Amino acid sequence: MSAQKLTVDMIATLKDLLKKKGYTYGNLAIHLNLSVPAIKRIMTADEISFSRILAICDFLNISLEEVLQIQSANTSGLFTFTQQQEEFFSGNPTYLAYFFELYNEKLSPKEIEKKHHITSRSSEKYLKKLESLGLVQDSGNGRIKLNTLGIISWSDHGLLGQTFSRQMIASFCKWATEKITMPDEMFVELQGLSLTKENFSDFKKEYTELAKKYRQLSAYNRKIMKKNMYSNISIMTIADEWEEKMFRDVSEL
Repeated sequence: MSAQKLTVDMIATLKDLLKKKGYTYGNLAIHLNLSVPAIKRIMTADEISFSRILAICDFLNISLEEVLQIQSANTSGLFTFTQQQEEFFSGNPTYLAYFFELYNEKLSPKEIEKKHHITSRSSEKYLKKLESLGLVQDSGNGRIKLNTLGIISWSDHGLLGQTFSRQMIASFCKWATEKITMPDEMFVELQGLSLTKENFSDFKKEYTELAKKYRQLSAYNRKIMKKNMYSNISIMTIADEWEEKMFRDVSEL
């Protein structure tokens, strides 16, 4: 699907949301400080800027991620794993990674073997299990039929969410500590702040808004742009109270 087609579909989704929420172009024009004719041109154009999309989302009190999910659901639906599939993948993450290469990256088994340097025998093992879980079907001649449609989604509080959140944090921390001596490759900002509970509450609120902005920009980039136009960036933020034991030990020297 072309970027223009995706943009047109997004505008259609926004128009539908305006209608469902009972808003008119006049209401939106007031929010954006534009004329009604200007709004009509925006909502019938083939292109729309990212900042304009965010402004309309703000008016609708909905995130861009939710708009993209609704847009995908309107065309192909959302797909969630069964309890059996979640239980298996939570204990066997490499099988989920293999499935994602088939599903998200649209790679063939041969391409996956080449990309990850695995044998055809390993591929057969992965495919056999995925087929038993009802996710794929071997059509012969190296062709694999996927039995799923739409965006794959799972709860962060379910088995997969809990499992992969822990794994991702542990893996990212290990990777980051190994690269911390290479400032040109990784941005690191570590600070100890003296904050009141009110200060800390404000910090979390402001950071959440900033993270939301870039999460939405990420979703937009992945939906609209080609893969060679962006890089995948990992960001982890942890904030909590801590004891200044290290500095007390230094002061006692």
